[in-house]
Amino acid sequence: MHRDERVKATLRVELASDSDSAQPLGTTRDVSRTGLYLTTEYRWPIGSEMDVRIIHGNKGSEVTVQVARHDNNGVGLVFINLSESTRESITALIVDLLAQGAWFDHRRKALRAQIHGPISWAQDNTRVQSHLIDLSPKGARLRTGDPPAVGRQITIYMPSGDAEDLEACGCTALVAHSSGTNFGVTFLNPSQVFSDAVRRILTEGDL
Repeated sequence: MHRDERVKATLRVELASDSDSAQPLGTTRDVSRTGLYLTTEYRWPIGSEMDVRIIHGNKGSEVTVQVARHDNNGVGLVFINLSESTRESITALIVDLLAQGAWFDHRRKALRAQIHGPISWAQDNTRVQSHLIDLSPKGARLRTGDPPAVGRQITIYMPSGDAEDLEACGCTALVAHSSGTNFGVTFLNPSQVFSDAVRRILTEGDL
């Protein structure tokens, strides 16, 4: 995931406050790991800074932002002074949005991060060890000696972090394309355990 890739999402943004009545500022039109566009009536001066909270479900990510630009619909804000924990929080937020069906603003496709490492899949009860090339919440691309045919259904096994529980991370996948030794799959009805494993890998950046 490149730092400037923006995900289309509508999230509430409020002024960070210790009180129970935080001031609502507007909603996001898109968000990335470097900033967001806020649909709002406010037009703060360019360069001004403030602490805000981005609300996603029952969680909130607090971050300091700086006003970078204005237009007729709102303002562009960039994240500043990010701690490592805040960076991880923003990355996890974006991964969750994409896993729930959000899309990149400019490419209209799911997050596909280059993550390399060993991975296995099965076809006709035969387990095959292969190499993961990239991964998204919706699918993956692998390299193997003899790729399965396009249109076939296979089972992908995603490492869960628990070596004794690999079978619980299996997911049926449809082979969507194949080229040489590489092939891509789309996950079909992944379980919550499988989806959680994918999110963990995307957030941590490795298997």
